[in-house]
Amino acid sequence: MEEVAQDIVPRFQALRARFPSVQIGDVEPAGTPQPPDWAQEITQWIEVYRRVVGENLSFFHCDVVWNAQWQPQVAAIKRVVKSKGLRFGIIYDGGGTGER
Repeated sequence: MEEVAQDIVPRFQALRARFPSVQIGDVEPAGTPQPPDWAQEITQWIEVYRRVVGENLSFFHCDVVWNAQWQPQVAAIKRVVKSKGLRFGIIYDGGGTGER
C-alpha cells in the first residue's frame, strides 16, 4: 500500500496543479470474493493514502456485482468509509438480466 501511495503522489500533484478542484477517490468491487480482513485493508489503505498524499480521499465508491451476495460487503465498507469521514457511494449500472 505504501508503494502504491508513493506512486500516486507525483500524479496527484500534477493533477492538482492543473485542476485545483479535482476530487480523487477510490472505487472497489463489492460482491466478489474478498479476504476476511478486506474491511481492515480498506481502512489501512484510506489511512496510508492520507498520510502519504497529504489529504483524504474525496470519496469511496463500491462497484457492485449485482448477481452476487454484495450486501454484507457493502455494509462493512460503508461503515469503514463513513467512520473515516469520507463520502460513500455505489455505482449503479445496468446490464444482464436482473435475475437471481
